Amino acid sequence: TILKAPLVNEIEGAFGVFGFDSATNGTNPAVLLADDDGEQAELLASQTSADSQIQQSKRKNNGSMRENGLDKEQQTNGQLLWAATSGMDGSVPVSTFQLLRSLLRGWCQEAEDHHNPFAAMMTDHFYRWLTRPNSLLYDPALAHMVRSLMRKMFLQLKAECRRLGAKIVFANMEKLIITTGKTSLPAAQAAVAYITKAIVAKPLFECISLTPLQFWTFLLWMDSSNYGGIVTQQLLPIDSGDDQQMTTQGSDADAAEPRIEMLWNMKEYLPPAIQSRFELTVAEFIYKLASFHTQLRAKNPHVAHTTANTEDAAGDAIDDVHSDHDSGTEADGKGQSASSVTAMKGAFYKRLIGQYFTRKLLEAIPEIRELCGPAHRSDITTRFPQLPGSKLYHEGASADAALEFVKYVTTIFALDMPATNFVRIMRRNLLALLEIGEFSQESQFTNPCERLVLPRVVCDFCNFSRDMDFCRDADLLPVQQQTSDGSLQLVPSEWLCLGCNSTYDSERIEERLIEQLQSMLLTYQTQDLVCSKCRLMKQDNFSLQCVACAGPYKTT
Repeated sequence: TILKAPLVNEIEGAFGVFGFDSATNGTNPAVLLADDDGEQAELLASQTSADSQIQQSKRKNNGSMRENGLDKEQQTNGQLLWAATSGMDGSVPVSTFQLLRSLLRGWCQEAEDHHNPFAAMMTDHFYRWLTRPNSLLYDPALAHMVRSLMRKMFLQLKAECRRLGAKIVFANMEKLIITTGKTSLPAAQAAVAYITKAIVAKPLFECISLTPLQFWTFLLWMDSSNYGGIVTQQLLPIDSGDDQQMTTQGSDADAAEPRIEMLWNMKEYLPPAIQSRFELTVAEFIYKLASFHTQLRAKNPHVAHTTANTEDAAGDAIDDVHSDHDSGTEADGKGQSASSVTAMKGAFYKRLIGQYFTRKLLEAIPEIRELCGPAHRSDITTRFPQLPGSKLYHEGASADAALEFVKYVTTIFALDMPATNFVRIMRRNLLALLEIGEFSQESQFTNPCERLVLPRVVCDFCNFSRDMDFCRDADLLPVQQQTSDGSLQLVPSEWLCLGCNSTYDSERIEERLIEQLQSMLLTYQTQDLVCSKCRLMKQDNFSLQCVACAGPYKTT
């Protein structure tokens, strides 16, 4: 990213950023660290431009004041330079950034041309040294600028994927999930190969490594911690320039049976006694829905292909049909029109959700209420788990397990857009059985856990960087164990790197969490107060009400 910085800003037309290669000897321009969506960036930009104008006017009018080289203006410039280097005003001198680029360029050339292992090691560890506060290379402004460049390059990558016809399902610095709109695995493989080649062929992205790892033929996606679908292929790393390698691997993997792969973080916050029922219900929904689309495409691939682009990613699945719905998915002929296919889908969803799952869940609710009722309160498997960030666990009381089960299942079913109306009717009937209003506050779905994210945690061994969510990442959650007296005890799990399986330094992570908490407290305590009526900012430290309209103050 640092080596491609001029391209990033040239393509993007980055606001408030000076040219990296246009520094002159007589001036000391600064590279503004502007986030695209931050108000702080605009403030820094205005301050930087104002300072530059003032300095230019001083140089024009007071040129004779620099005889000894230690005049007042030079001292001020020296202080500004120190402030910029230390990150106090959010800017970095161009000369500093150019030196950093030349250093990295030398390491990369030495590693590529001469296969120098020390140069490769320096390049691999550079980002960790740049962003770790106890490193001698650490500079807050410089680290922030590099992260800003990485974010801009990441946004350019997403825009390029969209330009090539891919729809982005999820994207972060480590993983990119796209939907190609294709209805067969070979077509999807070809589309991914084309997109990968087209991206890495551009000078801006030539240093990026894109490796297809999995092909999903069906995917219900809520967020990175809650999703489920059908994986038909597990790929090995593919060389973007070797088409034959991908074709061979694809033909070997096609023989493998598709499997359902799910990760539902919300399931962990249900009582353990009903977690398996939740998984089976969602897995059955995925299987039946995917089976219908597979048979529909098999009998009329042309219509299925033309309608797949207008539907959600769930419509791009390949699956098997279930015996309960064979009669509803029988095709009268291969020449079905789009309207007949739409009618078939409506009839299918009506039977699947309006009849099958509605009847099944209506029978399950009394069983869940009986299982998690007061009669079984002593059984720890019928209680809500006491996990970090849980909103459902309370000492001496708990939420309604049947209600939470209904809310979770119906929310997941509604992820398939064509099924939304049928799911709404099913939800109304289930809530009526629970004697809860459809639009009441307690019937609304909210994620059962909070988020506590520690960004940019870098492994000391392999330099793999990740954002750690201590409330939703399954590998970071503590394990519940039953003690001899029958109570539950949380046992901390070992935090392992996803790249090399090495153990993280827990003390350093705890220190960063404390620093993050202190920063949040400082931000809250130093925020401005505004009047809730006239929106006038509080000017003094002693007034209890607005001096203009006597309205109460509120936080911003």
